[in-house]
Amino acid sequence: MIAKRNGYIDVIKLLLAIIVAEFHLGSGLFPGGRLAVDGFFMITGYLMMRSIESDKGQDRIGVSTVKFLYRKYKALLPILIVSAIIGFSVHCVIRNFSFGEAMENLPLLIFDIFPMQATGMKGVYVLGISWYLSSMFIALAVLYPFIKKFGQGFSLVACPLIALVFYGILSAKYGHIAVGAMFLENSIIHTGWLRAIAGCSMGCLIYEITKRARGVEFTRLARVIFTIAESALLVFILYMMHYYPKGIHNYVVVFAIFGMLIIGIGGFSYTSKLWNPKWTKYMGLASTLLVLNHYCWAKLLLYKLSHLGKTETILAFIGLSALACIVTHLVSQLLVFLMGKIFKKKYFVKQ
Repeated sequence: MIAKRNGYIDVIKLLLAIIVAEFHLGSGLFPGGRLAVDGFFMITGYLMMRSIESDKGQDRIGVSTVKFLYRKYKALLPILIVSAIIGFSVHCVIRNFSFGEAMENLPLLIFDIFPMQATGMKGVYVLGISWYLSSMFIALAVLYPFIKKFGQGFSLVACPLIALVFYGILSAKYGHIAVGAMFLENSIIHTGWLRAIAGCSMGCLIYEITKRARGVEFTRLARVIFTIAESALLVFILYMMHYYPKGIHNYVVVFAIFGMLIIGIGGFSYTSKLWNPKWTKYMGLASTLLVLNHYCWAKLLLYKLSHLGKTETILAFIGLSALACIVTHLVSQLLVFLMGKIFKKKYFVKQ
């Protein structure tokens, strides 16, 4: 039986989104906020495994993989379109584009709507996270068919090795794994691919571990220990992101995120009782909106409103990001409604 929506995932996604937004603002709270992205990749790998287990269709592996990627992208597309338009508008203000220059750069917005940064395609990339989205889809396209075909033999054996090797490549090359989006020197390998495939692979392992713990009745003492461990790991992660943004410590932070997600997603601690999916789903939505609607405002404040004090900058960032999130949600819902009306099957397929 497949588990229902996990409220903990929604909560932790919002926390990770806030850390990423603060990192881009550069207020100094989480200079190691890049590592929050690896938490997102782990959650993505976990959710991919849930999708594979729930897929009882008889499609070939290639068709099944394409359908999975299509469903994931389709759910994101309306928000991506609106966020990209808002981001591009702010980008034009930051760059002081004339109308002609804006129109010249507008076609490049397609590489934000269809995330392409990790492929090397040149674009404006106004969302700031196109490398993450494109790397995520590449990782899913690579891992999904292998796990679909080989099952636990791949997720339990290959995935941990892939994660260690790919993170190890980044560590050996740069001395840390909090690497931005770039191609390795003199190669066609993108750092985003390595982080995405490594993170998603760890997410697959999280799924396998928590799956085997389903139905286990822990004692009160065990739950207390898990709750303390979960809280300690969260504090440790935030501490390390603040004081040790880059270095060999990155490995420790990634494994701490891995351990915290196992405890939280698996429902081993008492805190798992707090998260009701009926309302935490809005936190999950908020995390997506925030990730897609903060970057342009951070750049606007940095380049156009740098005269503001630190407190004013933070308040302005929160207000502008929140407003953009609300507008994006409302307009994307309208877009979903209109697209549903326009692209009805009867208009394109003979009945």
